[in-house]
Amino acid sequence: LVSLGAQIKVYPNPASGKVYIASPVPVSVSLSSMDGKLLMYRDHVQQINLGDYADGIYLLRITDENGLLIRNEKIMKQY
Repeated sequence: LVSLGAQIKVYPNPASGKVYIASPVPVSVSLSSMDGKLLMYRDHVQQINLGDYADGIYLLRITDENGLLIRNEKIMKQY
């Protein structure tokens, strides 16, 4: 059985604007800075926009509808 986390694709990475989240199930995402500050939270997403954030590395936390962690992904924002 392939884990749900392995089935989720997050692309492109690094990104300058939109980041797409391809998942077989509805997911929620939170975007945090590396120091742990929550920057964004969205339910039932397929994409997020990093365009307004400074260049750097961010932590994307992907959870299922019940709030259970599916996957953590580091995303690099750069122009």
